[in-house]
Amino acid sequence: MDQITKFAVGKFLNHQTLEILPFLNLVLVHNRGFAFGLGQDFNNLLKDFFYFLVPFVVVVSIIYIGIFKIRNSFLKFSLGLIAGGGMGNLVDRIYLGKVRDFMDFHIGNWHYPAFNVADVCVSLGIILLLFHMIFSERKGKV
Repeated sequence: MDQITKFAVGKFLNHQTLEILPFLNLVLVHNRGFAFGLGQDFNNLLKDFFYFLVPFVVVVSIIYIGIFKIRNSFLKFSLGLIAGGGMGNLVDRIYLGKVRDFMDFHIGNWHYPAFNVADVCVSLGIILLLFHMIFSERKGKV
């Protein structure tokens, strides 16, 4: 879904802003850094390490843990969201050298940094993991 939405926005938006709701626009933004565009000025070796290698290791680790170590379906789903979102942005980083963001949430003139479906999946997965950790009656059982 992430790659499909990124493709559609890139193909049909033509670098214009499209107002969806009074607080949500679609606008194509290329992020060559990390979360919120941080690290765009890192030198090549440092940036490559944090931009490609670290996300790859994290995604592979989450997939391994989700498949081989976790029995709880809720936790598997949460980890699947995180891994899927991570892979969506990693595909952009590997093939394009940048991540395509397009959702522009704003209140008046204040704009939250643009994000994409992969970012939503990662965030939702983390929220679900935290929810499970806080409210699980069977703590310690995964």
